[in-house]
Amino acid sequence: MWHLDPFVNCPVYETESFTLRKLMIEDSDELFACYSDPVAAQFFNGDNCGDDFYYTDFEKFKKCINYWIHSYTIHDFVRWSIVHKQTNKCVGTVELCPSHKYSKAQETIGILRIDVLSSLETTDAMEELFAIFINHFYRDFQLDFLLTKAVPQAAVRLAVLNKHSFIDAAPMCTIPFAHYFIK
Repeated sequence: MWHLDPFVNCPVYETESFTLRKLMIEDSDELFACYSDPVAAQFFNGDNCGDDFYYTDFEKFKKCINYWIHSYTIHDFVRWSIVHKQTNKCVGTVELCPSHKYSKAQETIGILRIDVLSSLETTDAMEELFAIFINHFYRDFQLDFLLTKAVPQAAVRLAVLNKHSFIDAAPMCTIPFAHYFIK
């Protein structure tokens, strides 16, 4: 069976509205709008990162981008820029970290982070993005489970997770943080 190595050849994914492609330093200017958006920041997941990813200082944000790019080169995680096809602008990022860290029985769990402009915290946008995750990530990254966070105020995300049969993660894995869902 063929297996994709995302650290050798990073996959590109497309929906009707979005292209997900490997993060580049050149994306910093456009992505700063997302990461300096205080409404969007409510939904960012900084668990286990030592950062909340809300930035008002562009130079500090660029250091974060460089860290994410470096993390890809050392095979830690993949971070894609979400490019909105209508505007051809980066409107957020998606991170996937295949790991056994929170597994109860050596399953491969894809830890998923989704950061988008607050204007894209909509059912349509989340449905399109989750279609990529569900239709491609399990196979392309040989995942047993997909794990993501949705805080109580993330009503749209919670509704999309529920629609796609994500359940409370606590009984299924050892993640020590609240508000995680797994499928």
